[in-house]
Amino acid sequence: MKFLFVLLIGVLLVAGCTQSGGNNPPPGNQTGNVVRISGFAFIPQTITIKKGETVTWTNEDSVPHQIASDPHPTHTDLPGLLSPALQNGQSYTFTSDKVGTWGYHCHLHPTMKGTAIVTEG
Repeated sequence: MKFLFVLLIGVLLVAGCTQSGGNNPPPGNQTGNVVRISGFAFIPQTITIKKGETVTWTNEDSVPHQIASDPHPTHTDLPGLLSPALQNGQSYTFTSDKVGTWGYHCHLHPTMKGTAIVTEG
């Protein structure tokens, strides 16, 4: 019985240690459009999605990154595209409702640049 209690506590602790940031959609609503942040770069650097689909950025670097719409520092090209500072392992999800080609960057490291191409659904 004591072993089961310790095992249960361990499982709950591990489950409580996962986190993600941003405006994440409900489970089952993600489309698999993922951008990794690694080596101070967005991978892939350009992503194409359909209007209404989501993109999820996940920070794999050991330093924080913050996703932001171009231009730096005003972030006005695609309103709403501004994440909190993402620590290692954290994610940010954004759903685009505007068709077009949108540049984005890391607000904390403005030389990191990416492009999102949003097409009609």
